[in-house]
Amino acid sequence: MELAGSPFDMTLNLKTPVSDPDFSGSMVGKIDLTALSKAVPMDSIRLSGLIDMSVRMAGKMSMIEKSQYDSFKASGKIGIKNMEIAMTGYPEVKIQEAGFEFTPAYAALSNTRMNVGGKSDFNLNGKIENYIPYIFKNKTIKGNLTMSSKLVDVSEIMSKMATGTTAPAKSDTIRHSTGTGTTPLKDNTTALSVIKVPKNIDFDFNALIDDFSYDNIKAKKVKAHIIVRDGILSIRGASMDILNGTIGMNADYDTRDTLKPVMKADFDMQNIGVRDAFNTFNTVKKLAPAAKGIDGKINAKLNYMSLLGRDMMPVINTINGAGNIKSNEITLLESKTFDQMKNVLKLGDKCSNTFKDINISFKIADGRVYVSPFDVRTGNLKMNIGGDQGLDQTLNYIVKTEIPRSDLGGTVNSFIDNLSAQAAAFGIKYKVADVLKVNVKVTGTFSKPIVAPFFGNNSGESTGGGKSAVQETVKQTIDNSVDQAKVKARAEAETEGDKLIKEAEEKGQQMRDEASKAAENIRKEADTQAQKLIDDSADKSQLQKMAAQRGADSIKKNADKKATQLVQEADVQANKLVEEAKAKKAEMISKI
Repeated sequence: MELAGSPFDMTLNLKTPVSDPDFSGSMVGKIDLTALSKAVPMDSIRLSGLIDMSVRMAGKMSMIEKSQYDSFKASGKIGIKNMEIAMTGYPEVKIQEAGFEFTPAYAALSNTRMNVGGKSDFNLNGKIENYIPYIFKNKTIKGNLTMSSKLVDVSEIMSKMATGTTAPAKSDTIRHSTGTGTTPLKDNTTALSVIKVPKNIDFDFNALIDDFSYDNIKAKKVKAHIIVRDGILSIRGASMDILNGTIGMNADYDTRDTLKPVMKADFDMQNIGVRDAFNTFNTVKKLAPAAKGIDGKINAKLNYMSLLGRDMMPVINTINGAGNIKSNEITLLESKTFDQMKNVLKLGDKCSNTFKDINISFKIADGRVYVSPFDVRTGNLKMNIGGDQGLDQTLNYIVKTEIPRSDLGGTVNSFIDNLSAQAAAFGIKYKVADVLKVNVKVTGTFSKPIVAPFFGNNSGESTGGGKSAVQETVKQTIDNSVDQAKVKARAEAETEGDKLIKEAEEKGQQMRDEASKAAENIRKEADTQAQKLIDDSADKSQLQKMAAQRGADSIKKNADKKATQLVQEADVQANKLVEEAKAKKAEMISKI
């Protein structure tokens, strides 16, 4: 036949169609997709470009059934020029050039240049093996590919996906169905969804990207070795230049259990700006909200494992891992906790906000970050800091300080001299040390920290540094100056408030669990309906199959939207209960 002036020859011979179909065929010529799309109208699809092919195949069905693939003949070449594929609900694909060569053993891809979504370009080369068993018997397909790109803009690609997956407005958040974590998303960005990795794909893939962009993440010189095998996507030896530093990464994305996809990863970050990391990565905002007010460069290592939400982001309260942070120097530009600590200890102007020689080790488990005690110095002030913080922003730290008397304010020094005089009244000669040891307990939240002196420590050492008798005398003097009734009342209010918060958290979690279960049932039912729609179209035309696929996608998207809304509403109500309990606790304490 001839289409728009381009000849195209196709042959097909079929023998013994019932007992053992024995067929041979060929396709030789050129197909003008622009002319074809005009001759055969296709809903929601726009095609253009030229395909030049010369393909021949011959064999019996029994060869496929008996896995005698070497006996099955397949050879030829396909060339593509200036192809454009536009489908409603998907980013446009433009293939400037592509070449395919077929043999029974492999299909080779060469000199493939394409654009997806507009800006993102891809250059592909490689070889795919075992493709005949994959097509006819759903066996494992193997491939070895290389990809290079000047720019990959994931945000642009995802923004052109089907309506119904668009992310909420900037003020909104997606609530994870298995926890309390939130993932803020910017306007005009489409949320990723969990993508199942097929178990019958065995690919070895090397990628090099000059510029990579997704949401706030802007990276350069991205390279990675990607392995897809047994339903797991692994990344090895990945690296990128980002935030004026570098990040190295190894990771495993495991979707064998599609209801509980898992991410395992380890990161090695060098010379990364703390505030830049806070503004770029949502996980940093949750795990280390104090980073917002810190200026300086850090080196960090982190390994973790977590479940993934349906937006492909870690479910924060399922993260378990460990890491280490080092820095030669950081400066606290904004820290309510440190400001309060300086006020409580009455530190003078000699205490700066710059810290040197940072070396912090930490673990992440059960929704909390546990920091091993570490030493740090600012000016003449020495501190040993250890404790934990929650993903709910709560703090629980002990800070052991060593403060030169010369750095304390005049009021505090007068108070200390007065204590010495009172000790002398008991007939005890006591000279206060030039360096005082004071423990401080930090509780509350990042936005409303509570800093108070903490008398006593795990080692049993005194905070005064003198003899036992003097220690007890000074301690008694301090105790007598405190309003015991107020201390007791505050402790009772703290206990009652904590009880209210715990009850609210338990009730809120019950609401989340019930919503999560209901959401899971909604998605399962939608998956069943969608699969039935696809199965029913198995023996129908390709267009009908495509229509069925679109219908199945629509069913799942609508179900996912309904399920997500259900989880969001439950999470809002749960958070409201906890906030009301916290407000009640604060009210009780404020009345003391």
